[in-house]
Amino acid sequence: GSYAAVDLGASSGRVMVGRVGPDRLELTEAHRFPNRPVRTPEGLRWDVLALYAGVLDGLRAAGPVDSV
Repeated sequence: GSYAAVDLGASSGRVMVGRVGPDRLELTEAHRFPNRPVRTPEGLRWDVLALYAGVLDGLRAAGPVDSV
């Protein structure tokens, strides 16, 4: 089967696709995007809307998968 995974880190995010078979495990990066902080009155915060957009772009790039 095919599976998509989302990895959000301090400086970037990515969507990976894993393909599993009887004798193999294959991982490929479908999409990588920056994680740039935004300044708010309370301090620096993750830009959740930009991360959401990056994840959606990555899932579209991943194509059909069996599970996320």
